[in-house]
Amino acid sequence: METPRLVLDTNCLIDLEERRPDAVYLDRLVAAYGQGHVLLAVGSISASENQPGAQPAQNYLVLLDRLTRIGLADVVRLSPLATWNVGFWDHMLWSSEQLDKEAEAIRGALFPAESPGPSEALADDRKWRNRHCDAMLAWCCIHHGWLELVTRDDNFHRRRAELAALGLRAVMSPRQAAERYAP
Repeated sequence: METPRLVLDTNCLIDLEERRPDAVYLDRLVAAYGQGHVLLAVGSISASENQPGAQPAQNYLVLLDRLTRIGLADVVRLSPLATWNVGFWDHMLWSSEQLDKEAEAIRGALFPAESPGPSEALADDRKWRNRHCDAMLAWCCIHHGWLELVTRDDNFHRRRAELAALGLRAVMSPRQAAERYAP
C-alpha cells in the first residue's frame, strides 16, 4: 500500500503555529508523518501569501522559519509556476504554454467569476495575490502528483468537484485528514 501524500495549505501552517482549533488534528497528522504513516508537503507558494500586517513576505526564509517552528522543517516543498513579483526565484518553475493553460483552468475552477489578471498595482492587490496563491497551491498538488489537499478554506471545499475533474483527488479539512490517516 502506498503511503498517503498530503499537502498542507498555508492556513494549516498558521493553525499549527498559532495553536488554533484545528491544530489538534494537524498535530495528529504531524505525528503520523513522524512515524512514517503519511508524507507531508507544502506549496512553496505559501511563502508568497499575504502576511500579518498586510504585506507579503520579503524573502523565502519566512516560510522556512515557520516550518522549523512548527516541526515541519523537512517536509517536501512543491514549487509553483514562476510569477513575477510574487514568488521567489529559487523556488519556482519556468512555465510553458501548456502549464499556463493548466494553471488557468485551475484558477477558473476556483474563481469562476474573476478576471485572470491582477490590478496594475500588483503589490497592493491583496485579494488577487491570495487567489493566485490558492490557484498555484492547487496547481502544485496536481502537477507534482500530491493529490490530497488539507485545508479549511471553504472555497476549496465548495469547488471540490471542479478540482477533482482537473486531477485533485481529495480536498479534506484537517479533521477529515486526521480521522482518515491518523486515527
